[in-house]
Amino acid sequence: MSTAAGASARIGAGRVRRPSRMVIRRNVWGYIFISPAILGFLLWTLGPMLVSLGLGFTQWDMLGTPRWIGLENYRRMLTGTDYQFWQSVKVTALYTALSVPW
Repeated sequence: MSTAAGASARIGAGRVRRPSRMVIRRNVWGYIFISPAILGFLLWTLGPMLVSLGLGFTQWDMLGTPRWIGLENYRRMLTGTDYQFWQSVKVTALYTALSVPW
């Protein structure tokens, strides 16, 4: 490659093309049209999932303030000392086995 060709290649590679007004307008309208779906996902799916994850690390009777207990809920659940968890698993499995096939 000659020196002149190398210099022009470097100059061309450093240029940044700005998008045209039509491309920008099309992108803005695209974001406007998908914003209800994104907001719905954030408010009704991701938000409750994050809140329930956070509440899993607390002890809360819904009348007082939540108290942070860390992994204690999960330890009790997995070691079998929380009978309500295993009862709810049995009831959910029974419900699923009876309702899904129909």
